[in-house]
This record gives sequence, structure tokens and C-alpha cells, in this order.
Amino acid sequence: MDHDYRIFWAKSGDAKHPEGHPLMAHMLDTAMVARALLLREPASTRRHYAGDFGLDEDRALRLAAFFAALHDLGKATAIFQVQWPDGAARLREQGLDWMDRWLPRRGDKAWAAHGVLTEVLAPPLLVGLGVPDEAASQVAVALGAHHGFVSSPREVDHARDALDLENEVWQRLREELVGTLWRTLGAEPPTVHVLSPQATLRVMALASFADWVASSPEHFPYGRDLSDLSNYLGLACKLANQALDRIGWLPRTALATKDVSFEEVFPDFRANPLQQQVVTALDRARGPALIVIEAPMGGGKTEAALYAHTVLQARNGHRGLYVAMPTTATGNAMFQRVKNALLDKFGDRPHDLQLVHGASLLNADYLSLKNVGEPGDDGAVHAAAWFSAKKRALLSEYGVGTVDQALLGVLRVKHHFVRLWGLGNRTVVLDEVHAYDAYTSRLIAGLVRWLWELGSSVIIMSATLTRHQRAQLAAACDAGLPESEAAYPRVTVYSQNGLESLGFSWDERKTVGLEAAPTEIGALSRAAAESVRSGGVAALIVNTVDRAQQAYLALGPGEPIANEGRPVGKRIGDLEVYLFHARYPSIERSLREKTVLGVAGKGGRRPRKALVIATQVIEQSLDLDFDVAFSDLAPLDLLLQRAGRLHRHPDRTRPPQHVLPVLHVAGLGEAPPAPLPKGWGRPYMAYPLLSAWLLLHARDRLTLPDDIEPLVEAAYDARTLDRFPEGLRNVAAKALAALKEQTARDGAVAHKAVLDPPARLLEKQLASLHSNLGLDDDEESDLPQVALTRLGEPSITVVPAYRMGNELFLDQERVIPLRTKGRLTKEEVLEVAARSVRISRRGVYHVLVKSPPPAAWRTSSILRSWRVLELGGNGAARFGKTVVRLDPELGLQYTTVDDAKEG
Repeated sequence: MDHDYRIFWAKSGDAKHPEGHPLMAHMLDTAMVARALLLREPASTRRHYAGDFGLDEDRALRLAAFFAALHDLGKATAIFQVQWPDGAARLREQGLDWMDRWLPRRGDKAWAAHGVLTEVLAPPLLVGLGVPDEAASQVAVALGAHHGFVSSPREVDHARDALDLENEVWQRLREELVGTLWRTLGAEPPTVHVLSPQATLRVMALASFADWVASSPEHFPYGRDLSDLSNYLGLACKLANQALDRIGWLPRTALATKDVSFEEVFPDFRANPLQQQVVTALDRARGPALIVIEAPMGGGKTEAALYAHTVLQARNGHRGLYVAMPTTATGNAMFQRVKNALLDKFGDRPHDLQLVHGASLLNADYLSLKNVGEPGDDGAVHAAAWFSAKKRALLSEYGVGTVDQALLGVLRVKHHFVRLWGLGNRTVVLDEVHAYDAYTSRLIAGLVRWLWELGSSVIIMSATLTRHQRAQLAAACDAGLPESEAAYPRVTVYSQNGLESLGFSWDERKTVGLEAAPTEIGALSRAAAESVRSGGVAALIVNTVDRAQQAYLALGPGEPIANEGRPVGKRIGDLEVYLFHARYPSIERSLREKTVLGVAGKGGRRPRKALVIATQVIEQSLDLDFDVAFSDLAPLDLLLQRAGRLHRHPDRTRPPQHVLPVLHVAGLGEAPPAPLPKGWGRPYMAYPLLSAWLLLHARDRLTLPDDIEPLVEAAYDARTLDRFPEGLRNVAAKALAALKEQTARDGAVAHKAVLDPPARLLEKQLASLHSNLGLDDDEESDLPQVALTRLGEPSITVVPAYRMGNELFLDQERVIPLRTKGRLTKEEVLEVAARSVRISRRGVYHVLVKSPPPAAWRTSSILRSWRVLELGGNGAARFGKTVVRLDPELGLQYTTVDDAKEG
């Protein structure tokens, strides 16, 4: 009996179209989406694909479309076709049978997913079409990963076992299917024998992206006639373009079509020496570039980077921009700056701009963009809903978010390759690179390596990089630092013209006074408050949330200060006191961030007397200006960052007693105790604190920028040990050894986890950082997300709730109900998300992770992996000896219960 490959189904039917969607139809739909995607990309992207395959552009796009179509070849198998009873019955009616009693079903140990089956089936079929052996194998593994992961050897074995149960008719039909697809799309084999890792990634990501779009019945309705493949292809092409219009994937064109001057991008002020040197660096660069900008805090690095993007995009055809910030708060602050500085000024079409971090849906500026018309509206900056999903956000043309979102591209998380492809051929800005530990720094180096290979330009900004850090970043682009670098401040540029270090004069010098402050938190807090007794806005930056809460309490009670009806601080006499840290529910944290910017930011209301008590959340990237600052002893580079919060806006009128900026540092007055008290310096190791004390305790001032580089280099130089007093030298030596050991250990963990070198892309087995590595981006899992991009205690997102009878409520007054059954509306999801907070105490985490999320949350990609933190009437819950309390003023508190005292 003759069989027809068109009897294979890809999508099961519904009430409207009970016949389902044929496999050939879905393959052609996917091919047309892939082709339409690339035709809307800049010409530079298409040139990458042409170079990947050794073909001209048109033939390269045809081959790329064919590869994308082939992703679901594994559905043309008995083990897949048996899953839908109606489809299986039709195959039997036409005489195509199988030994279904032997076929594993979904959930069986021997089950084989269709992506793995694609990987096994594709190589010989591709070779038969003229694709070289090794390239065919690489493409097959890439296509087999289209549901998120490269398959394991065990999965491949299961797939081979399943295929052994078929008779020869199945293989003949697959050959006919693939051959027809090849001829219909007009594909030709590549002339290269081996694909580079970046070429393989481009195939892998394009197949997944195109499949997501083509799988929507809304865009590609079922029931279209397959009898004439040429007509079908024409209609699929039309539907593909309509679908891309709807999701907001518009033709990518540069903001500027030619080089522009700095003043054209920022007409309100003239370029300073730093920005002028960036202009010079760009004049010397050819092709994509790595630019490292090192300059004092508040020196205009952000404007320099945004200008550089405009020029690099015009020259290289980069598809867009992503700005990666160290924290959610700094990402929020940068989001509006990018919109105002670039997208509202340039371009003759609408642009998509996404805010990419876990709390983006609580950002009012972002939500306002999500409500701006349709993606195709003329002149509108918008945030298309399609790109808001976690694994699709980095596909958007423009984005601002955390560095963590970008780093997931080089970790083995689900669809990491789509993230990485989204950052390819793009300008990526990495801010405050000095702020990361050895583990995250190694991931950043791996990310820079991949971005360089994918044709991106990378702009790195920092006030305090060490030479070792610069060398690590240059090595990621296969470059080495020159033996003699320009003096700090400087711009380092690497491009096709090689690497060059460019210095520039910095006439603006700031002298910051250094004074010792008490370490006891009550005394430190009172000293900070006293410093503005006659006027001014002060900062007290401490190293832990616990110390911040203690500092706030130490000042005693006051009259509550509210913003939008919520407490954000207190008034003690005529002094305003505010507390800001990361352990508030999302809505409270966002409100306090806004409040602090209003108190100490540019254009804020600037109260006569105010004290902001905070942790590292105000240390960098937020444009805050204080008259005087107090700080815990911290690593030297971070103390310099804290000093950078002083007198940041030079045109501001200061109170008479604060005409000169002064940084008061706890612990500088006396030799630090040996060893440091347990927990005093958390989250830092002992040696960076000891070296900071050593280098600063005898000083009475800092001169910026002159002191930045020598102090930062000395702080991590082993030769500095000889400068410690004899009584501290042995303690410092042990602390330095511990730091080196921890750094090496963290670096080794990162080396195993990161997909660097790029050749590791298709590794079948990769050493896992966590037992559930890869679940971080799995929107179908209700397991808690693992923080893969930074080491530390495990943490889990919780939503505090209060019980009354059988019901839970989101507020202590028990007015706002928390629905735990049924399906939540979008508004209910946002209401719940606004109350979320992250818990990182190990004992609490291990209890909460074992409790399931409410049934109503399992259908929400946002809430699925979160948990309920049920609090008693006093706002507290006990986990062993740890008590977790949510205080409206202080945020989340942890205390330890002494059972002996209780008894």
C-alpha cells in the first residue's frame, strides 16, 4: 500500500479543527518564520549566516529556513505518533502500523522526546542531501535541543531503542518528507565541513524562536490545504510576516544611519574629557569593539556608553542594545535614562524596550510602555507583551536589566542559547563590573567571549578595576593588555585594529575627608544623625540588613513618614530618617527606592535634614548625592564607591558644615580586632576588610581620581602583607590565604558551569553547579529558581500571608484575600507578586522548599516556583530556632530563639 508523509501530524486537533495540524505544514510554517525573521534583521546578521555556511546570502537563508523546519523531524516516528489517538487511528487506517505494545509512553523511563529523536534521525538524512558528515551531526544536536537542552547520552540511547521498534516504511516516509521539504524550500548544502560554535548556536536559537511563533494557532490556523506546496508556502510566508508584526518583531534599523556627534545625542551639555576620549577610541576602532571605560564615580560613563552604542550600531549594523546592571534598583534607574536618551530622540519607527528582571512588572515606567498601543504604532516606544516572558525578553531589540539575565545565556539553563542569540550582534553594556566576586566575574568573562564571537560590541564601565580584571576581560577577546597602560582614568579599546590604552586628563579633583567612626551600631547611627543636626542629607551605608535595621531602631521612635499611604521612614524632631535595603516586599522596596531618589537624587525635593540608612543597594549606579556619609569598614574598592556618593552634583549648594565632603568609616580609629568578630564584616571575607583598614587608617583624606588605582591595586596585592603591623601580620596572612583559596574554589566552580570556551556548547554532559541546574528558567517547573549567576546561600521567593479560618490574606488587617484555588487573573497575579520577598536563611529555605505552592499558582509562570510564608498575628513565623518576622517599617527580620531562656 502506498503511504503519504502528509499523514504525519504535528499538533493534535481541537473542536474547531479535529484533523489537527500536519507535520509538513508545521515544518513549512516554521521555515517561513525563520526566513522572515532573518529578512527583518540587519544585513550584518544575514552576513553572519552566509559566513557560517559558506554560501551567498539568499542560499544561506534558504538553508537556515530548512534547518529550522527540520526541528520536528522526530515527530515522524511511531513513539510520537501514537500519543494522539485520533491521529494514530488515521495512520492505522492507511496501513501504517507499529508494535504499540512495545512503545514507551510519556512518563515511562524509556520514553524519548521528539527533539532527541530529531537528533538521532537527522544526520544520515542530511548527509544524503549533501551536508558534510560533521556539520550534519552538529546541526542534528542543535535541532534536537529546541525544547531547551542538549540531550543526554541516556536519552539518545532511549531514542535509538524506540526507533528499532519501527519497520522500514517509517524510514522511507521520513526520507520522502525531508526530501520534499528540501526541494520545496530550494535548499542547498553548505560548503563548510564543520560549523563553528557560534554558527551552531545561530541554528539552534533560530529553530527555537521560529518554532515558538509558528506553533501558535492564532498566527498559523489549522486546516490549510497542503495539496499544492507552492501555494501553501506563499500563504505561510504571508502569515509569518503578519505574526512578526503582531509580536513586535519589526525590521531592525539603526537609530542613526551615520556617525553622529556626542552633542547630537546629548544636546544639553558638552562632552567632558572622558566622553571626548570615547569619541577618539571610536574613531580608532574598526568593526565590533570591546571598550572598557574606567573613570571616577559620576564622571559621565553612562552617557559615553550610550553614545558609543549609537555610533557602533550605525557602523556595524548591530541589532540593538542591552544594558546590564548589578541590581534591580540600578536597572530601574537606568531604564528611563535609556528611553529618554536614545529611543525618544532617534529613529523613524517604534522601538521595543524591555525591563528585564524579576520585579519588572512592578515598575510603573515599564508598565506604562506595555500599555502603549500596538507594536506597529508609529513613533511609540513600547514594551511588547510577547517579549515579556522570561526566556524571550533578551530577544527584544532594546533592554535594560540585571547582569544575571545576560549571564544565564552562558549557563546550562533552559533555552540559554536563545538568550545568547538575542545578545548577539548587539551592543551590550556591563556596568559596575568591579562589584562581582570571582565566580560571577568568571561568568562575565565567558559572556564577553561569546558576545565577541557573536559579533557584538561590549562596553564595560567601572570606577575601580584591577589590572587582573582588565586582563581577564581582554583575554576573553583573545587579546592581551599592553605592557605599559595609560594612567588612570583611561579608555581601553579592542577591535580589528588591535588593543589600545588611551589616557585622558581629569581636571576635576575631589578631596574627600576620612574620619574614623565607631563600630558599635548604636553609636554609629547616632553619629550619623548628629552630623546633620544643623542641616544636610547624610548616608549611613552598612554591610548587612541586620545592621541597617539595628541602626534605624537605635535612633528611637519617631513620627511615621508615609509615601503613597505606606510607611517609608520616620521623623525625629525635624530630622527625616529613611531605611532602604533588599529585604522588603517588592512593592515596599520599589517605593523606598523612589523615596530615596526623591530625597537625595538629582531633582529631588532635598529635605533640610535627612539621614538615609541603607545597605549596598545605594552603593553604585543610583544617581544619589549626599552631603556627608558614614560607612561600615568594607573592601577598599567599595569604600571608594561609597565615597562617590558624596557631593556628586557639584553645582549643589551645601550646608556650611558640609562644604567639604567627609566619609566617616567605622573601625578606622583603632586596629581591628584579630580576628574580626563573627559576622561583623559579612558579606565580605576578612582580608579585603583588613587591607582596607591598613591602607586607610593613617589617612585623613582621599584625592579622587588620583588615589583610586593605586589603592585598589594595593588592596589585593600580596606584597601589601609586609605593611601590616607585626601583631596583625599573621592574621592578615591567614586571611589572605583564605581569600585566595575561596577565590580559586569559586573560579573552579564557575569554570565547570560556564559554557566557555564556546566549543562546550554541544557537550553531552556538563558538570552541574547545582543538582537541579537548568531549572532556573523552566517556566513549567514549580521548583524554586536557583541563583546560578551568583554564589551564596540558597534563597526562595515567598509571599507573606495571614490566616483567618480557612482563608489567607495578603495584609495583616486581613482585607486583601489570597486566592489559592482556581485560576488567578492578571490583576491578582500582580497583586500577589507585589508582596513577594526573597528569603535566604538556609534552615528556613529547606523547610519552605518542601512545601508545595498553592494550586492557583501552578498555572502562573511568575508564581509557579514561589511559596507562601504564613505569618501569625504578630507577623512572625518560626522555623526551628529561627524566627522570621515581617515588620512594616523594618522589612523582613531574622532572630534566633534561645530555647533554654524560653524554658
